Amino acid sequence: MLDMFNLISYRATFCRNGRLSPDGQGLLQIECSQQRRKTYFSARVKVRPDQFLHGQVVNHPIADALNFRLRQMIFDLQSVEIDCMRRGVEPTLEVLRQAWREASRPTARIIDFGMEMLNGSTNRREMTRRSYRTLFNSLEKFRPSALVQDVDYSFVCKYDAWLKAHGSGPNTRICRLRLLRTIVLEAKRRNIVAASPFERFKIPQMTSKRGFLSMQQLHKVESLQIVGKVAQIRDVFLLSCYTGLRFSDIETLRDEHYSKGWITKRMVKTQTDVNIPCLELFDGKAVPLIEKHGGVTRLTSSMGSNATVNKHLKEVLRLAGCGDCGFTFHTARHTFASLLLQQGVGMATIQRLLGHASVTTTEIYAEITPEVIRNDLRRVQRKRKSG
Repeated sequence: MLDMFNLISYRATFCRNGRLSPDGQGLLQIECSQQRRKTYFSARVKVRPDQFLHGQVVNHPIADALNFRLRQMIFDLQSVEIDCMRRGVEPTLEVLRQAWREASRPTARIIDFGMEMLNGSTNRREMTRRSYRTLFNSLEKFRPSALVQDVDYSFVCKYDAWLKAHGSGPNTRICRLRLLRTIVLEAKRRNIVAASPFERFKIPQMTSKRGFLSMQQLHKVESLQIVGKVAQIRDVFLLSCYTGLRFSDIETLRDEHYSKGWITKRMVKTQTDVNIPCLELFDGKAVPLIEKHGGVTRLTSSMGSNATVNKHLKEVLRLAGCGDCGFTFHTARHTFASLLLQQGVGMATIQRLLGHASVTTTEIYAEITPEVIRNDLRRVQRKRKSG
């Protein structure tokens, strides 16, 4: 049975250690007391000694806002204590501090709560973790002090608009919003927030980046006389066109993955093993490309981020006369699939080369062009004549 006389008391305090900062300000904290033991939680706000009186901020330009913040912190701490009692757990200062450290409160920064959620997860792949870290960096630029309780419908709308204004494409925005929704739903699951703004804000479906280089365009890219970083990006892009590997797989491709004209690698995104016969694809062009650079590692190392690579790739495609086509590095994967389909390679084979679990996904990558249709019909006619 819980001891009702062992409740925790709360009050706002000022600069308990007596040490002021060089500009003469002291830290505001919430003092929690239980049976002569005390612990303190920082409000991350500093004021001058004359601006704090009888547990409240006074004579400060935003005194009302700061006092509301202090009261909200006390309310959140009390909520943790009440939740412990409801679950039959003895509310101690240690339990209180642990809950606060885990950012399980409405006044935690949404970034801190998201990082705690991510660090506490063991089943998320490294690529997913990188996506979350990119989200946190984005939120840090958009609104670094945003709290869990601040993420409402208006916040999501403004964040989406901010992403669009800063050059993020539709699929990038959708990815960021999906990750943010996961964080908010986790906060709701923990009873930190009552509702999710995504019950009202509907995230659209991703659109497939359907587009690929024709064989003529690919030849133009191959024949470019360029040097330096742009030349390296051109060559890793071509390697992706010849092998169908994603950016994450090209980026991590090393000498040990290549032997006797074969690339054998576990894909970063899906953890699926693929075996790619480079000599049998696109006249074996991947092989001399690798040899030109003295090995796979020398070709693929120090590529830079996906965004940096796409920036250089845009210049490559401009020089090749492809115009402002909106192609990205991922276009290489579509090019690989679509050109193989034009050459008469079966969809099931393309599926295995791309490492797709479902042929439905492969059908998104390999575009059925008029040339593919003509080739299929000609094969049928040849079979009829030979039969």
